[in-house]
This record gives sequence, structure tokens and C-alpha cells, in this order.
Amino acid sequence: MALFDAPAYDSASRIDQIRSLAPSIYDAAKQRSIKALLESYRPDLLHIFAMNVHLSPAVVMAGWELNIPIVGTFNDYKHICPNYKLFHHGQICYDCKGQRFWKAIRNNCCKENVLLSAASMVEAYVHKWMHVYDRFDHFTFSSNFLAEITGEFWQNRSFSWSQLLNPFDSRSHTASGVYAPYGLYFGRLVDEKGVDRLVRAARMINGFPIKIVGDGPDFEPLQRLAADLGATNVEFLGPRWGDSLNEILADARFVVVPSVWHENFPYVINQSFALARPVIGAKRGGIPELVR
Repeated sequence: MALFDAPAYDSASRIDQIRSLAPSIYDAAKQRSIKALLESYRPDLLHIFAMNVHLSPAVVMAGWELNIPIVGTFNDYKHICPNYKLFHHGQICYDCKGQRFWKAIRNNCCKENVLLSAASMVEAYVHKWMHVYDRFDHFTFSSNFLAEITGEFWQNRSFSWSQLLNPFDSRSHTASGVYAPYGLYFGRLVDEKGVDRLVRAARMINGFPIKIVGDGPDFEPLQRLAADLGATNVEFLGPRWGDSLNEILADARFVVVPSVWHENFPYVINQSFALARPVIGAKRGGIPELVR
């Protein structure tokens, strides 16, 4: 396996999945390779982002063994939650607080797959046993909420952190000055995004159009829900990207971010603000820090 090849964890082959399980949790070969690279380069600082599965925390241990200061950037909850979302089956979940990761199996919370939930539990316990997150000198979080909830889960330890907002080039956008008579949601159509709440609310606003841009496993269920409710003012436009999306976004009266999970830093908010679109956001996670 090459240094930066990702494990074949999503392969359709069960044999490939089993082979990929160990290196996705911890890859000793990558630790040796990365350590050799760090020894040759001798950086003053090691900044780690999105280490799980692809690199595995081996990259952390490589830097720690060489006494290189380590900064980690975290934009989700993988360090405290096996399924990284603090959410499953339509509900916020703190069951693994106190490092009770075995509850991932009981809740079958990782994509509703018991094998994946078991693998994620094992991963969490291995990383706990190896004190992976104790090796970091500093953390950056995209929201204050993420830092605060981390503190709730890590009650018996202190950690250094600062807030680092996700970058966004607002200069590449120009506001249209038009506020057309429709509201807009754009993003993934999955249960944690709360789009079903938006559909139910749309039924109550006397025919004011709500456009929904995006795709995902809930696309057809949401269409059926709108039909069952008689929400004829809800229009499903499917996935749009680039200029096609911006044409719809640029003239929207407002944008809705109805997430029911603790979303930390939705890029859709910055994208909407860059085009001078007001945002109606759920009071979850870091959303209230962006929408005032």
C-alpha cells in the first residue's frame, strides 16, 4: 500500500473490508513512513487534519515520538463519538460520554450497520488505549460549541484550544440586489439536515415557494412527504453546482439551514452571506455563532 492510499473500507468485498479494518484504525506502516519523512524534514510544527481512516492516528504517534509539537484541527466529533455526528436515528446522542463507546453497537449508530458500528467502537477504544488525543499540544475547532462539548466529554483532562473558522473566499461572490419571492435550502438530503421540518413548515406559509436544491438518500422520501402534506409550494430541483446553484442562490429571499444535529460550521451560511442572503438557522451546534 502506498503511503497515502486510503484503506478499501467502503469496498463491496467483505474480504477487502476486513483487510482494511486494521490499517484504518491504526497503520503502523504509515507511522514508519511518516516518521522517516518527518526525520528528513524536521518541521517546527505538525498540523494534522482529517487523520481518521485514511492516514490513521499513526501520523500523530510519528510526530509525538520525534517531540514535534502537534496541532490538530477538528471539524466534527470523531474524537468523542464513534459515528462522528453525536446523532443517530433522528436524535441527538451523548451516550458515549465517559468513553462508553460500546454503546455504538447497542445503538447501531454508524450508518445503521452493526459491523461498521462494531469497527467504530473498536477504533475508539484503541485510540483511547493509545492516548492518541493526549499527544496533541493544541486543538483548533471551527466553533466554540465544538470546544465546549469536547470539554464535557473530556471532563477529567484539560486541553489547549483556539477557534479557527473555516476559510471561505467571499470576494469571489457578488450580491445581486434582487430578493425574489422564494426561500431556499441547498445541501445534502439526509436525516440530520432536518429538511423534513422545512417541508412541514412550508405547508403553513400560504403557498410561498420553497426551493430545495440537493440530492441524497432522503430525496424521494421528502418528495413523498411534500405530496402527502399537500405542500405544493415545495419545489425539488435536484443537485446543482457552480453557476447553476449561484443563479438560484443569488436571488433567494432567504436561505434556511434547518439542521437537527449539532452542525459546526455549515459552508452554506458563508456562501449565502457572500451573496447578501439572510439565513434562518436552527439553534444547533455552531449555527447560532454564525447567524445573529
